[in-house]
Amino acid sequence: MSRLFSKIMGLSKLARDIPKNRGAFLQKSADWIEQRSSIAHKIFLTASAVAFDPMSLARGFIVTKSDPESLVVLMPALPTNLALDSSLHLGALNSLAEFASRQLWMKSVDFSSCKITLVGIETKLFSSELRRVEARVRLEVADREALLFELRKLRKMETSLAVPIFDSDNRLVAEVNTQWLLQLETLALPS
Repeated sequence: MSRLFSKIMGLSKLARDIPKNRGAFLQKSADWIEQRSSIAHKIFLTASAVAFDPMSLARGFIVTKSDPESLVVLMPALPTNLALDSSLHLGALNSLAEFASRQLWMKSVDFSSCKITLVGIETKLFSSELRRVEARVRLEVADREALLFELRKLRKMETSLAVPIFDSDNRLVAEVNTQWLLQLETLALPS
């Protein structure tokens, strides 16, 4: 497993040098790795996040579950995730939701043909206790296909993705609604 981890880390370092189509590179690499090992796939998603989003390293994000429809990302109770009063920092929760939803979009849309931009974020905070939390984001296959069909027709659209965040006792800590702008650049989208 350590040899596979070294190769994955090497891929993420290589990907950092690919300026334009890094999303497409990551998607193809993640698909290839996922076919070989689900554990390696989780490691790759975490490693690639570190390569392209250094904030995710500081926040300690760890992909704990990944399948075609959903993603679970853990955020530990690190000092970098806390506000001055030692409660969960709202910015850290927003970063977690943005990271989780972006990772799910990367699995759902071909980045070489579609530009995806975060345009808004709205958070409802229910508890800010000091705890490790996890974001659980889901996009049903039927919903994804309907969205991609609409995107092919319109070429540009806004959509949202809800990200519930739970604590270690499975209590809802926050609901974050991420708004995304999807803009089709070429005709090809995965089916």
